[in-house]
Amino acid sequence: MLATSRRRLIATGLIALAFYAYAWAVQPNRPQLGAVFDDPPKLATITQTGLSKADAATPLARYQARRWGWYGAWYDQFHYARMARAIGRGELPGVGWDPVHMVAKNPAATHEVASFSYGLGYPAVGAVFYLIGFNGDPFVVPDGLLFALAAMLALALAERFLNPVTALIVVNALVLTGPFALYFVIPYGTSLTVVAVLAALLVITGDRFDWPVAVALGTLTALAFAARYTDAVWVLALLAIPLAIRWRAAWRVVVATVIELGITAAIVAWAQDRAFGDPFTTPYKYVHNGLDASWRAYQFGHVANAGVGVFLTGDRSILFRVEPILKSFPWALAAPFGLVLLFVDRHPLRWIAALATAVGVVSTVTYLAWVFGGTRDLEYWIIRFHVAWFPLWAILAGVAIERLLATTGAAAGARGEAVEAAGSPP
Repeated sequence: MLATSRRRLIATGLIALAFYAYAWAVQPNRPQLGAVFDDPPKLATITQTGLSKADAATPLARYQARRWGWYGAWYDQFHYARMARAIGRGELPGVGWDPVHMVAKNPAATHEVASFSYGLGYPAVGAVFYLIGFNGDPFVVPDGLLFALAAMLALALAERFLNPVTALIVVNALVLTGPFALYFVIPYGTSLTVVAVLAALLVITGDRFDWPVAVALGTLTALAFAARYTDAVWVLALLAIPLAIRWRAAWRVVVATVIELGITAAIVAWAQDRAFGDPFTTPYKYVHNGLDASWRAYQFGHVANAGVGVFLTGDRSILFRVEPILKSFPWALAAPFGLVLLFVDRHPLRWIAALATAVGVVSTVTYLAWVFGGTRDLEYWIIRFHVAWFPLWAILAGVAIERLLATTGAAAGARGEAVEAAGSPP
C-alpha cells in the first residue's frame, strides 16, 4: 500500500467510513442508537425457525426485536453477538449449551449462555469491542473499520492495474454505488473473508514480503479461517503458486501464514472438543440436520439456475426483496474483457489476474452449487458469499472501461485533427 498516495488512501478510507455510517443509520433492522452500548439481559433465543411459541408470546420478544434490531430478531446476528459477549466475558461459546435443541443446559444460569453456532473468528473480533463498551452491538465499529480497510486495499490493488485517477473512480464507485457496503453493514463473518482475499491479492501482485506484511497477512488469513473454515481455501489458493514461484523472497509470508493458521486451527479444535466432545466436530453438524457439513449440500447441476437467479433475475416470486448482483453492479460485466485486455497488452500481472479470476470463479460456482446458495435463499443475504470478489471484478472492469475511454478519446482526437486539416488553406 505504500506505493499508493497516502492522501488517496486516507481519503478513500474516510469516504468508506462515512458511507458505512450512513448506510448503517438508514437500515430499518439495525439496533436503536442507545442499544449499541446497552448490555442486553437474558434474551429469548432465536432458533433457525425463529422464536419458540412460548417465547414469541412474551413482551421480552417484542422488546428485544425493537431494541436490539437484528441482534434480537435475526438468527445469525443474534448468535454472533451472544458469542462475542461470551468471549468478552472469558467464556467459551458452546459450553453449557445444547446444540441440538438450542437451549442452555442449565436454564437457571444467571446470564445468557452462548451457542457455538459459527466459527469463533468473527465473534472474537466483536469481543474486543464488547470489552471497549459496545455491549449491545459489538460489530458496528469493527465492520466499519473492515469496510474502510477493504476500500483502501482495493485502491492499492487497483493502482497496479489502472492509472491513479481511474483506480480512485472505480474503487469509490464500488464503495458508493454497488451492493458492496450492504454486506458489511449487516453483520456477517464474510467481512473477514473479503479483507483476507484483498490482502492476499495485494501481496501476490507486489514485491513486499517482509515480516510486518507476512504477519499481517497470516493474521487476516487465520481470522478468515476461524470465522468461516472453508473460506481460507480461497486465500490459500491465491497464495500457493505465486509464493512457491518466489519462495526465496516470500518465505516469510509462507512461514507466518502456516504458523498462524496452525495455531488458530489448534485453538478451534480445542474449542470444538470442549463444546462438542470431538475436535473435528464443527458447529455446522447441528445445522439443517448436518446437511451443511456434508458433501450432499453441493449439487453442481443447480449452478446454472442458481447463477441466473443470483446474478440476473433475483427471486421474481417475491416483490422488493434482495436484488440480484448485476442489477446494482452491472459494470461487472466488463470484467472478462478487462482480463483479456491485460493479456493483449502483456501486462506484467496478467497471469496473477488470471489466477485470481480462476479462484474467484471456482468460489462462485461452489457457492452457487451449495443447496442454500440459489434464488430462493436470496432473502437470507446469500450474496455475501460472493462479495470477496467484487473488488477484483470492479478492477478488471475498470481496465476495460479505461481502454474504451482511451480509444474513444483517441478516435475523437483523430477526427478533430482531420477536420482541422480539411479546413486549413492549401
